[in-house]
Amino acid sequence: MLEVTAAVTPKGERRRCALVSAAADLLCEGGFDAVRHRAVARRAGLPLASTTYYFSSLDDLIAKAVEHVGERETEQLRARVAMLPRRRRGAESTAAILVDLLVDDAVGQRVSERLISRYERYIACARQPMLRDIQRQILRQRTDAVIEVIERSGR
Repeated sequence: MLEVTAAVTPKGERRRCALVSAAADLLCEGGFDAVRHRAVARRAGLPLASTTYYFSSLDDLIAKAVEHVGERETEQLRARVAMLPRRRRGAESTAAILVDLLVDDAVGQRVSERLISRYERYIACARQPMLRDIQRQILRQRTDAVIEVIERSGR
């Protein structure tokens, strides 16, 4: 994947971040088909040309959006795990906490929408080689959170 370096100025970096955030939101709301140059630019409040100026291709923008969604989900998951008190828990209690954290881990969105979005990303990332490494990193981070929950539960 070619890396476009047009975002070296603070303004450029802000625009690039706005485009990635807009693409990530569209990805979560409507899946991969919702992430189109026009839709992303409109959502970010930027000119259409900015999507091709800051990214080498739509696939490059989508990869950054997938990475952004994964980072956002991981931050939310880590914050919730950090609030979990350390104490000895039984297997059922630990499992219930894990289900709650892994299934209901995004704020402001219905559970079914989050799960659909997540599984769409899993499938797409498995089929698209350029997204596999990103998804592997996201899965490693989720696994680390599960390990932390198990350790905090004295198991």
